[in-house]
Amino acid sequence: SDTPQRTITFTTNGQGGAANQNLTDGAANVNLWLPNHNAYVAPAETIETVNIATSSMSAEQGNAAGAAITVTTKSGTNSFKGSAFEFHTNQALNANDFSFAGTVTPPDDIVRNTFGGTTRGPILRNRLFFFGSYEGYYSHTEETEFYRVPDERARNGDFSHFFNTNGT
Repeated sequence: SDTPQRTITFTTNGQGGAANQNLTDGAANVNLWLPNHNAYVAPAETIETVNIATSSMSAEQGNAAGAAITVTTKSGTNSFKGSAFEFHTNQALNANDFSFAGTVTPPDDIVRNTFGGTTRGPILRNRLFFFGSYEGYYSHTEETEFYRVPDERARNGDFSHFFNTNGT
């Protein structure tokens, strides 16, 4: 199955998503071919602050008829700091599937992990710092598909026994 595209977009002040101005660390963050999508979505653990202005924006947040979204990422510090995370899901955590016939089938055997971490600290105290992050994604899916094989009459070109859902 195809993985759905994930976007971070919303409408503000009656404007479409393309009317929003997205800034990451002060630089415009826009996909030129899809203007209501960010070119880069920072991993959650790397974000320090998020500011959303919907009216009376300052000059550096201009160029927006909708909202001005400013994301500031973390940076190095004079002390060593870090974080680690993991999001996990598997068959035991998933809900049962329900078919149109009203029967309950056990959930697919899906294992997904998103994991990573950050680290930051000084290189030269009060002068030079470092910040690094990693985010990984692992997905293992076992899927079962059901296909209908045409019977002998259909393979010979006789489709008289096939009907639409309305009986025609």
